[in-house]
Amino acid sequence: MVREIGRGGFGCVFLVKDEAGIYYALKKIPHDKSEHYGKELSALKLYHKIKDKIPNLIPILDIKINNLEISYIMPLADGVDETDPAFPEWRPKTLTKFIAQKCENGGIFSAGDAINVFSPIFKAAEALNKEGIIHRDIKPDNILFLNGEPFLSDIGLMKEDDPGVSSAGTPTYTPPTWYTGNPDMWGLAATLYFFLTQNPPDTIGRAKYIFPKAKDKMSAADIAALRHFHRVILRAMRENATERFIDMHDFFMAFSDIEERNKQSAKLLDGAIAEKSTSIFLTSGRIDRKTFSAAYWFIYIITNISTSLLVDLGSTSTYAFVGIFFIWPMVTILSKRAHDANISAKTAICILIASRALGIANAYFFYDVENFVKLIAMLCIELFINIAIFAIFLSFKPTNGINKYGVCAQKLSFF
Repeated sequence: MVREIGRGGFGCVFLVKDEAGIYYALKKIPHDKSEHYGKELSALKLYHKIKDKIPNLIPILDIKINNLEISYIMPLADGVDETDPAFPEWRPKTLTKFIAQKCENGGIFSAGDAINVFSPIFKAAEALNKEGIIHRDIKPDNILFLNGEPFLSDIGLMKEDDPGVSSAGTPTYTPPTWYTGNPDMWGLAATLYFFLTQNPPDTIGRAKYIFPKAKDKMSAADIAALRHFHRVILRAMRENATERFIDMHDFFMAFSDIEERNKQSAKLLDGAIAEKSTSIFLTSGRIDRKTFSAAYWFIYIITNISTSLLVDLGSTSTYAFVGIFFIWPMVTILSKRAHDANISAKTAICILIASRALGIANAYFFYDVENFVKLIAMLCIELFINIAIFAIFLSFKPTNGINKYGVCAQKLSFF
């Protein structure tokens, strides 16, 4: 036993250290004839049944139960900073502390941050609900970071879902009496709102509190994504149960669909579908892999056929002009792919220039082609260069977030 590091309504959490000097968290719940002991015991029995099925639920390593108390060991959470856990100022890194740290340093959370932090929590809550269990106490203080990854903690109020199960937990993160639905959906929506705005959940729906104080530092893409998140939150909290998400999986899918590609989801969120003419592009304006591949090889083939015909005509100046004309669409489509992957267009152009340089060097090396074998070798090297650059850009994965240029501008840029 090193020292006490936390105290709640059910018991105390202590910092402990084993013989090898590794730190852990030890929770103790005394048998004081209150309902707390029974609730914790019931929750531990549920945990034992489903412990290997729930991702990102805080692991319990060992449990000891007797007539005096329940105690169990968990991994120690990351610290707020690099302070040694033995020092009195050490504090565990909860989502609350994580948010406070970011705000103190003048930082803001991007749409990508929201996806990265909350995806594991959504999956944990979804897996619990699928097992017929409700956590009942999802809030920022109960999301801990272990090795940089968020985990859902504090199982003390966990209970099997049945018609008579009641809400519990912390005010503002516990649904009101009129919310006859999944309390975990409410708690997760309220927690997400606090993360996005740094405002308490009882300000949801008030225009003044939609954005964090540092809104001026947010990009247009993140502002648009934040509005999407708000629509998702409001739908999860609607009074009419038939207007909410069917389950936690639907909630998560709508949350992570920043670009609102799912038309049915967009319709339910906004009440109407804004039809977009997208042609070859995705609804978001991003270019998908199939379209990119088709366009890339179409341009490559047209370029080679055209330049080969011009070589036969013997017009060097015309060859150069038309060659540049057909290279430009290649530059554009590569820049487009790079932009969708949140990679600088300069990177695309530099890679293309490098590939062109290799192509020129290849042509120069075989300049006085005298036989069929050398010609085939030159063409094979040229093809290999183009396959290599195609593979590089195909490996770029489009990122979540709002595409800052819009559909029409991108269709124009491509053509």
